[in-house]
Amino acid sequence: MEASWVVVADSRRARIFQHDASGHHLTEAVEINAEEGEIAEGGNNAEPPRGGRLAMVSRKDPQEHDAAAFARKLAQALTQGRADGSFARLVLVAPPHFLGQLGECLPKEVERMVSLRVSQELTHLDATAIREHLPARW
Repeated sequence: MEASWVVVADSRRARIFQHDASGHHLTEAVEINAEEGEIAEGGNNAEPPRGGRLAMVSRKDPQEHDAAAFARKLAQALTQGRADGSFARLVLVAPPHFLGQLGECLPKEVERMVSLRVSQELTHLDATAIREHLPARW
């Protein structure tokens, strides 16, 4: 079975899970928070990847600006994971608005690896409950 990442995010936090060989259980590998300068497990807070699309945000709404900045940060982490060969398929789970923001930031190379999008807020759930919200096969 090819390696898959399940990214469960909102505008402030992202949790990246890997599935076991059977695809039935998720294991949390990394957590990324908007307020931290670095990604847990030694990542970095670099600029968005070249070739990525930037989200358009109003300068009058600081929360929207912060969410767009976090979407770019998460897109950078996913771009790095792709470059490292850490996953072959990607599942994105996020509230509809943030899912759209993240999609706007992903480079085409990463976008092609997305096999499923789920428009729900699940960051507060444990791995077992998150897995229950996903189809048996994705």
